Amino acid sequence: MSARLVMIEGGDGSGKSTLVHNLAEALKKEGQEVVTTREPGGSPKAEEIRRLILQRETGDNFSPDAEMLLFYATRMQHLFDTVVPALKRGEMVICDRFEVSTFAYQIHARSGNEPLFAKLHQEVVRLLKPLNVHCVYAHCDIDPEIAAKRVMSAGRLLPDVFDAREQAFHEKVREGYKVASQHLDTMFEHVVLDASKTPEEVLAEARNKLNL
Repeated sequence: MSARLVMIEGGDGSGKSTLVHNLAEALKKEGQEVVTTREPGGSPKAEEIRRLILQRETGDNFSPDAEMLLFYATRMQHLFDTVVPALKRGEMVICDRFEVSTFAYQIHARSGNEPLFAKLHQEVVRLLKPLNVHCVYAHCDIDPEIAAKRVMSAGRLLPDVFDAREQAFHEKVREGYKVASQHLDTMFEHVVLDASKTPEEVLAEARNKLNL
């Protein structure tokens, strides 16, 4: 299979990270070259910026635009260090979150600067489009209330300053995920997965909709 960028999106408790793991393992067993990565982060330098973004005692102090710029700082480093080199080698990259999360959180939920987002998005397009690879988003869609219960039943603390916010914020994030495709370049395909299903069922749906 030729190089492909698969971006798994969704809030905490949606099962997106589980899907990233399960999808990568299934493909590797079939002999495919797969790189798994995440945002924010995904390379040593990008992980340094991740720690700044998610630091609980200071994260809420960032304005929506400053927050978005930090996400794009880590994203551009991540693309340079990890994503673009892997795609050039002909490998499949499966990323835990990417630009759709930025739109959902910083633009839709926090009322950030949409024209600035559009300009930054075009910089990502500038890096990816010449590679001529298939880029697809898979949104793990789930009711935020159900997702929060999943987190609690698993005995996990809410992991960062974003996921610890109130329910209304997460409802806005979910709305943002649903409309994000209208604000991205047409080079990106979008599919929606029913994340209320079991991990095995979500994996099967993802493989079917992503043709993997």
